[in-house]
Amino acid sequence: MPIDPVHDHPAEPGVLGHYVVDSTQVFGLFITLGVYKAFVDIKEDKFVEQRKIKALQLYENQRLLSESLTTFLQSHPDFRGRRIEYIGLHSKDLEQGEVFWDPSGYTLLKGFAFQPD
Repeated sequence: MPIDPVHDHPAEPGVLGHYVVDSTQVFGLFITLGVYKAFVDIKEDKFVEQRKIKALQLYENQRLLSESLTTFLQSHPDFRGRRIEYIGLHSKDLEQGEVFWDPSGYTLLKGFAFQPD
């Protein structure tokens, strides 16, 4: 079975830093949702300090996020065969994340709740 660049990444969850993920250098941290790793990608702009705080809050609330994910998957069966690959903290709305799924898909994370886009 091939190595998955996100889910099998050797980095320790919860450590902010620059990582090479899927052949691209990115800034953020890994979290664990259920049994899978996901990468929280932080946009390095004028809001980077606030985005770091949000990423660390996501890490500290992994259990709550996992529960929210379970609820989301129960309500949206078309996502059940997918895994979250990235949560992008790129929006001007600092409480909103963009969720990118593997193999494909896009939803939102508002606060700690997964929502359709």
